[in-house]
Amino acid sequence: MTTAVVTITCPSCGGRAENVQTTDEDQTIKCAFCGTELHIPRIGEREIVHERVVREVVHEVDSGPAPGYEYVVRKKQNPVTLAIIIGIGMSVLLVVMCVSNQSADDETASFEKQRADDQSAEDTCKASCKQQCAHAGDQENGKWDRAGVDDDHTLEQQTRDADVLVCSTQCETDHDCYGVNKLLHH
Repeated sequence: MTTAVVTITCPSCGGRAENVQTTDEDQTIKCAFCGTELHIPRIGEREIVHERVVREVVHEVDSGPAPGYEYVVRKKQNPVTLAIIIGIGMSVLLVVMCVSNQSADDETASFEKQRADDQSAEDTCKASCKQQCAHAGDQENGKWDRAGVDDDHTLEQQTRDADVLVCSTQCETDHDCYGVNKLLHH
């Protein structure tokens, strides 16, 4: 009688029974992992044994419930797939960053243009008021009592400058040259 040492893989759980000795008689052992009965092949009648084992394996798989696995077996991911996913993700990120930067640049340009337009409008308004008030002090010439004043010209110039300043300030306020009313209503 010849004996052989074999390794049997459990068809239910995939566990391996190693160093199992075969005999010339049918024998079964229980899987150490899930308890399924495993049939050990006989020596000398290999073809019959293989046919019997295959039939029994198919029978056990078809008739029994699916075994519960403690760990989920994951499919090995292809590195090319991972590289493609990373490439697409980086491309999307780059597009989002470019759009965000362009939007920020547009907002900055719009703000700068608005500020330049506001400054131009303020300068135009102030120039208009200055032109309207250029002769504001002329109307009071000769109305001041100049008795006892040494330098009549200096007093007249100071009076005229004060009248022009008051007129210009009033004009700039009335015409909202600084945009105060516009800011208050926003």
